[in-house]
Amino acid sequence: MYSQPSASSLGDQHAVTPQNHRQLLLSILGGVLPFVAGTMVWWIPAIWGTADVFDAPMPLYIVLVGALALAFAGAALLRTTWAFLIVPVAWTFGQALMLLVIGMTRAGGVSWEIMWGSTTALVSLAAFPLLIAAGLGLLFRQWVEQRRH
Repeated sequence: MYSQPSASSLGDQHAVTPQNHRQLLLSILGGVLPFVAGTMVWWIPAIWGTADVFDAPMPLYIVLVGALALAFAGAALLRTTWAFLIVPVAWTFGQALMLLVIGMTRAGGVSWEIMWGSTTALVSLAAFPLLIAAGLGLLFRQWVEQRRH
């Protein structure tokens, strides 16, 4: 005869607890941080008063350090090897979305050739450092978890 499983055996693993909510929010933040790092490519130079991230050394350094730090932190918060995919993709979406917003707010509209060329150039320059930062973030997270146990 088939018997219904008890509520306590079903709910223990997937119970809604503050710790589950905290881990979910940290994972979401882990995906948002690389996205914000991608947007920095375009709004840091605008604040600095330059047209491009490569026009002056200080915005370039801020963007490089910020992108690597946020990729590291994002991968550590994601706590999964999927961070190797999520971090670069979130960074790419962030910089492409910001480029699209800037293009739409300017008088000439969006030049798709310039947008595509800028996106592919930046992604090709940033992919390897972002993957290294994501890997270091995952290693850091493993080290922290080993120290906790």
